Order: sequence, then C-alpha cells, then structure tokens
Amino acid sequence: IDYQVMDTLQEYVLINTKRRRIDCFRRNEQGLWVLQFYSAEQDFFRLYSVDFEATIAEVYEDVVF
Repeated sequence: IDYQVMDTLQEYVLINTKRRRIDCFRRNEQGLWVLQFYSAEQDFFRLYSVDFEATIAEVYEDVVF
C-alpha cells in the first residue's frame, strides 16, 4: 500500500462498517507494520501519534449493524 512507504506515517486505522472491529496498523522499531485489532466493546482503542483514546463502544455509538 502506497502510504505504508511514507516515512512519517507511524500508524493508520481501518474501521469496519459491517461488524464491530477496528484494525490498527503501527510501524515498529524495525520499520515493519504490525496489526493490532480491537473488537470487544470494553477494549480501549488508542492512537499514540495523535494522543487519542476511546472504547470500541464509543467509536461505534449510534451505529446499527
């Protein structure tokens, strides 16, 4: 994926619209992308690069599947 080669990009997120799941890709110290996914309502979803934190329930508030 083209944006994965951007040196300044440290993490990116894919938010599923069909089920409760968030995929967060983070660049590790070796420069490799590591996937961490969140799906439980009580899970905290964090974006360290922009100092953001929310529960999965908050992200999907008012979403009907």
